[in-house]
Amino acid sequence: MVKSIFKGIFVGYVPVDFDNPINTLKFNFLYEMAESCELKVNLIKYKEPETDYQAVYLENMNIDFAVGGDLINIYFQKAKHEVDKIGTEIYKSDKKINQD
Repeated sequence: MVKSIFKGIFVGYVPVDFDNPINTLKFNFLYEMAESCELKVNLIKYKEPETDYQAVYLENMNIDFAVGGDLINIYFQKAKHEVDKIGTEIYKSDKKINQD
């Protein structure tokens, strides 16, 4: 234990080995000022969350549109910088119109 420069409290260092995890920490106090204390420890490795990139890209595109008599304007931004081409599909009644 060492005295911290922040707020003057005592702090300790506990090395952690994730390959051989510990289950409990036992604290013994100097001069038996207090009874020993055991603390249960549950170590969990960080797992990167799975990301639905298609949903993220659609949100980043910020899609908006305007409709006129015979005109449809679609406004969007690039989902990411590597995008060079975007395809759109527009449906009208039973017909499908492809535009690249």
